[in-house]
Amino acid sequence: MAGSQDTRDLKIVETTWDDRIDLRKASSTDITNYTASKVNFYGKQNVSDSNLWELFQDDFGDFTARTFSQVKLRTQQVLRYCLRSRCVFIFKNSKRKTISQTLSDCLQEEEQYEWTDQNLDDILKNYDLKSPKLARHIANREG
Repeated sequence: MAGSQDTRDLKIVETTWDDRIDLRKASSTDITNYTASKVNFYGKQNVSDSNLWELFQDDFGDFTARTFSQVKLRTQQVLRYCLRSRCVFIFKNSKRKTISQTLSDCLQEEEQYEWTDQNLDDILKNYDLKSPKLARHIANREG
């Protein structure tokens, strides 16, 4: 059964974030709120596929795994869900690799990751697909 995570669980403090957050001056709360506001924006604007990958690269370009680790875990999980369900591939975390590390790894990509059939099967089982590109890919694979 597909998951149904979205921004409903995120407490978003309304703040205007022009371009990027100044990480030198930001508290953990600021970084969490910035992240939550971006997830909210991506969802409200229904951004997906390469457009979302480009926005994520731009919005979080200065973030490192350490920066992401300052974001509340629940907010990291919702960001990951938002990205994966909208065709931005984020590797699964494990005991050896945290969500913050997987998010940071995506920022290091020079080109957007190409989904494999195994990745697509995971998406179908665990996510509400919100990506037209992935939906077409899956339809072509099945047809």
